[in-house]
Formats: sequence, C-alpha cells, structure tokens
Amino acid sequence: MYDKAVAILDKLLKDARRELDMGVVPAAKPAEEVRKAVIQVLARSRLLYIRSLQKFLHRTLVELIAALASGSITDVRPVLDRVEKELDGMRLRQNFWEAGV
Repeated sequence: MYDKAVAILDKLLKDARRELDMGVVPAAKPAEEVRKAVIQVLARSRLLYIRSLQKFLHRTLVELIAALASGSITDVRPVLDRVEKELDGMRLRQNFWEAGV
C-alpha cells in the first residue's frame, strides 16, 4: 500500500515537473485529487511508517498545491524541488527499513 501511494505521488510530481519544464504551471486540482485519494487509502492502513507519508500529504503536498494555484512558475519551481526531494527521502527511509536494518 505504501509503495503504491508513493508511486502515485511520484507520477504526480514527474508530470508536474514535465509541465513546468515546458513553461506551463500545472493545474492544482489534479494534485489535490491525488492527495485526497491517497489519504483515503491510508486511512484504512495500520502501518506505522505511514505517518511520514501522512505528514507529506497534509503539509508538503498542500504547500505544492498552493504554489500551483498561484499560477507562477517562479513560485512553483522551488516548492516542487523541495517536494521531490522530500518524497525521495521518504522512499529511501522506507527502503532502509524494509531491508531489515
């Protein structure tokens, strides 16, 4: 479940990056829809490591959605950079724990 949620978020961020690199500010609505869908899925989970993902959805992704809604490439680019790094960090921590360390 965690891996699927991260994959969905990863696709969202890659699509946003692609649009931004083409000079277009991505719409905020798809990001908000993905965020809500992942929150609903996670609400049914009892896994402890979901907390970092929930924090990401409730804080970090909300910040990106607000930047996207601003319609300004200069506002979106640094936020998207930070969001991508945070998602990568979450993925690395999860891989570390799954490896049994």
